Amino acid sequence: MVTEFCHSYKNTISGRLIKTFSSADKSAITGGAKIKQFYSYLYEEYMEKGFSVTAEFSDPDIERAIKQHEGISMPGFPSVDVFNYLLEHCLNGIKDPAMDCLQDVYLYLENLAEEIANRVFARFPGLVGEILEIVSKVLQE
Repeated sequence: MVTEFCHSYKNTISGRLIKTFSSADKSAITGGAKIKQFYSYLYEEYMEKGFSVTAEFSDPDIERAIKQHEGISMPGFPSVDVFNYLLEHCLNGIKDPAMDCLQDVYLYLENLAEEIANRVFARFPGLVGEILEIVSKVLQE
């Protein structure tokens, strides 16, 4: 039953069809599609505001950052440090909305686990709480 729970949870997130657990509402977005939807909303919110990561950088600014942070990397392949240097300020600006998005995903994953656990362990309802506690610990890590 634990294996069945794990496979169902993983397959639901992956978007695979699980006939025994198909939702009665065929129009409902679930699993990985629902998680992707959370990220899409965040992305759309910033696209509507005209958010552009590179708008504040001129070509000379980017060239200077590459020269300062390329170290011994091969020409034409800037290091991750260049990327971090240029985008750190922009990424800090979306940190709070991104954390809110992650919280939404976390809550959805917990609710999904509860739904699947209730179906799989219907004959043993006392195990549901134990399974959900383990799922919660794993998600928090």
